[in-house]
Amino acid sequence: MLTANILSDAYKLMVTAKAMCETYEANRQVCKYVHASSRGHEAIQIATGMHLLNCDWVSPYYRDDSMLLSLGFSP
Repeated sequence: MLTANILSDAYKLMVTAKAMCETYEANRQVCKYVHASSRGHEAIQIATGMHLLNCDWVSPYYRDDSMLLSLGFSP
């Protein structure tokens, strides 16, 4: 069931993901050949991560930072 707390948590994660992307873009000169953000995919990645259980297995790659945030990883 979708609650205000779930929506609030998802929003906070989306804001964090956006801030991470802006940090990547601001430092693009360091690694200009890799697009290392989940921009445009934040909502689906966060929704996916919020539905995973401890027994589920996931194999993220470098653009899955939003999903990793929703799994409890810190930036």
